[in-house]
Amino acid sequence: MPSFELKLFSLKQSKVLKIESVQDQDIDEKVVELLINFAYQLDEIDHRISIKSLQQNTLELRENICSFIDRYKHVAPQLNKLKSFIGSLEDGEYFYIFQNIKLETIQIAELGIYLQALNNGLDIAVTQEEFLLTFGDLLSNYDMLAFNGANRVCIGDSDKSKILCRFCGKGAPFVRFKNKAHAISEALGNKGIVCNEECDTCNARFGDGIETDLIALLSLYRAFFGIKGKGSGTPQLKGKNFSVKKVGSGEVNFSILGEDGSFPERVDAHTYEKVSQQNVYRALCKYIISVLPNEHLSAFEECLRWINHDTSFRKLPPTYIRVVNDLYSEYPILSVFIRKNLDNELPHVVGEFRFANIVIVFVMPSSSKDVCSFDEESDLDKFWGISHYSKHAPHSEWIKMNLDSDEKRELCFSVKFEQRV
Repeated sequence: MPSFELKLFSLKQSKVLKIESVQDQDIDEKVVELLINFAYQLDEIDHRISIKSLQQNTLELRENICSFIDRYKHVAPQLNKLKSFIGSLEDGEYFYIFQNIKLETIQIAELGIYLQALNNGLDIAVTQEEFLLTFGDLLSNYDMLAFNGANRVCIGDSDKSKILCRFCGKGAPFVRFKNKAHAISEALGNKGIVCNEECDTCNARFGDGIETDLIALLSLYRAFFGIKGKGSGTPQLKGKNFSVKKVGSGEVNFSILGEDGSFPERVDAHTYEKVSQQNVYRALCKYIISVLPNEHLSAFEECLRWINHDTSFRKLPPTYIRVVNDLYSEYPILSVFIRKNLDNELPHVVGEFRFANIVIVFVMPSSSKDVCSFDEESDLDKFWGISHYSKHAPHSEWIKMNLDSDEKRELCFSVKFEQRV
């Protein structure tokens, strides 16, 4: 029997299940028995199984697959991935399964839209047309990767004897890979995205360094929404003249020290933290390097030197931030857009970081595949024009942030209040 690679794809997650060819014919027959559950055609002469790509999670399918896996998981433990995937689906939910096929980013996105329409009873043609109007131009120029902190994903090689750290380039025995390295800071709610190729030394250095600046910048949002990090307790923020803590569903306690009791319209909330703007940008780019496919890493040697504090840039590309309450997420979400053509008017890699109800869009600086530094706002006109961001909201609704300073400065939040009658 030939080897199989099955791609499982639903609205919530995707998994790759590799079923290798083995010598034991009895085992081969059992794997065939599993695949028949998804098949619409079986060629016994050529030993080929044709799988129906679009599937529906029915009671019969669940029982057949789970029964099979429970009997033979000791022979092929990788089958547990399939059990986990099926177990995450709602009853009657549609999903896709593909055999030995490579899908382009826009194809994956279109499949997601099709599933969304099927599972929610929407008009498929209208939904697809709206998707193409919003994302078609962007995905014609970029491949897209997306990572949700709620889902378990391990990036990179798992063989610790062969791993080289993405950030320092060292491997065993010079560095160790014993600790779990979260691709996105755990303090920001990331529970599942792990980078296997970050050594313990770099992990500790980032955790005590550049990541603390980004965490501090987002600390007000953490406290306001009660987003939990490493511990199980609800986070709170105490500053020099204020404190913030979520105390219940939809209720936040914001205490202001030294006020006379009158209702304030605006408060400058002074924290005890000092933050470097470039460290905030470094941390965002560190997240991208953690998840970027290995074939793209060589383009960011200069960027890695900057992330590692071996250099400082005089000017960085502008960063854009927007509050979008409809997109609130309990877990951080990182999207990576990788240019797939030679259009030098577009940046090589663009990142989108979503935390709570904010969206941050930024360019990975100093790629060897960029001929432009993209450090002027006008340099990004073409990207902004083809992106979905311009179609969701006018450019004026995005706040531009210049994160050029490498000096540590006191972090102060300007908080506006509105009294409701």
